[in-house]
Amino acid sequence: MLTKLRNSFLAGIAVILPLIVTVFFLRVLINLFNATLFEPAMKVFNMYFEIPYSEYIANGIVVIAVLGLIVMIGVATRIFLLNKIFSVGEKIVYRLPLVNKIYLATKEISNAFLGQRRGIFLRVVLVEYPRKGIYAIGFITSESIGEIQQKTNEEVVNVFVPTTPNPTSGFLLLVPKKETIALGMSVEEGMKLVVSGGAVSPPNRVN
Repeated sequence: MLTKLRNSFLAGIAVILPLIVTVFFLRVLINLFNATLFEPAMKVFNMYFEIPYSEYIANGIVVIAVLGLIVMIGVATRIFLLNKIFSVGEKIVYRLPLVNKIYLATKEISNAFLGQRRGIFLRVVLVEYPRKGIYAIGFITSESIGEIQQKTNEEVVNVFVPTTPNPTSGFLLLVPKKETIALGMSVEEGMKLVVSGGAVSPPNRVN
């Protein structure tokens, strides 16, 4: 009998204790907000305006602010946890032979098109590819330097020619600069043209 009572008592404590801690935490936050922000603001406000039930209004604003702060903390925590999970998943992928190389290459190209580093695509050009007389949309990434320039004896540029409709794969072409045809469209317009398979054409900028 005593054992059952003790177990019931502990079970009750287990249910009530989190509620007590939560209420205590909320009261501390509300008192902190009241003392540091809303009570001084309401005193200044009441010096110039007479508002009935101003204390209740202040308390209501405090409660809303506290709840908003808790929601923001929850959102930040969820984002942090998702980032941690994704980070662990990436580490696993990095350890897989062959898969890691495909993943890294795809990630680099995706970042170039969609991420903060998309500025590595300098401008849009036409190049004759895969043979003379057929033109492909390309994105100049940089000018080739070092051994490539020496061996070709040409002013060569690095041109990335993406595939349609998935621009995260494609071909790196080393093209003589004089054989590229500069286009007036922006990089974003060139991407739209590639992804849409030519259905979305940029405005005509030819003078």
